[in-house]
Amino acid sequence: VEYRLLGSASWDNVTVSTNYYNMSGLNDDTTYEWRVTNVCSAGTPAASDVQQFITPSGCVTGNLLASNITVSSARLHWDAAPSATGYNLRWKESASSSWNDVTLGAINYYDLTTLNASTEYGFQVQVVCSEGDSDWADTAVFTTLAACGTPAGLQTTSITSGGALLKWTSVPSALSYTLHYRIQNDASWTDVSSITSNNYSLSGLNQDTTYEWAVSAICAAGAGNWSSAVTFKTLKIVTCTAPTGLTATTYANKIT
Repeated sequence: VEYRLLGSASWDNVTVSTNYYNMSGLNDDTTYEWRVTNVCSAGTPAASDVQQFITPSGCVTGNLLASNITVSSARLHWDAAPSATGYNLRWKESASSSWNDVTLGAINYYDLTTLNASTEYGFQVQVVCSEGDSDWADTAVFTTLAACGTPAGLQTTSITSGGALLKWTSVPSALSYTLHYRIQNDASWTDVSSITSNNYSLSGLNQDTTYEWAVSAICAAGAGNWSSAVTFKTLKIVTCTAPTGLTATTYANKIT
């Protein structure tokens, strides 16, 4: 196998017994040419046509990705470039025309914070090398998670002496809900989690007692804020008993 830099006068060569050869120690972003000559026990050696290839630049990057995406943050990362002495990063909301610029050392990631929820962002990376800067990589985009809304419209219906039906308005991005309730002004709450509808039936309550309750939505981004608490009072159990202490007195032909 013979190979050389394109335009060089002399060839480097290596003898192999297989039909392949792994070349190493080459320059990046450089054109080489190579050819193969058969070595046989008899006959005249026959050389192949000359082929060319270009080694990739060590001052390029790719695979721009965003991970660990939340409502307000994301980690941006990309392939490390072998010749990089640093990177230039720029990012923006996709709808914006102006970029935010960040100058980095030789690390191939960056954490963005204070982003807006439910918003598409784009970013580009440029490799800084001793021989000059690369072109900007193609724009990569990501979208922050939706903020988890706060349930509203809390209502308490079907109140009995020992229970009640609690209802609220659905939150569009909610995966589930967590509810807590207590006797009004008690120090601790009782939690009910993993509720998948916008209502819950409470039971086992004390009669003639005022309770308060609130609800929070659980979304992909995490738990939202608790709603304002509302109160209700369970019904009093009224026992209907037979009259007692009946007496009879005679008054001039009538009994009272």
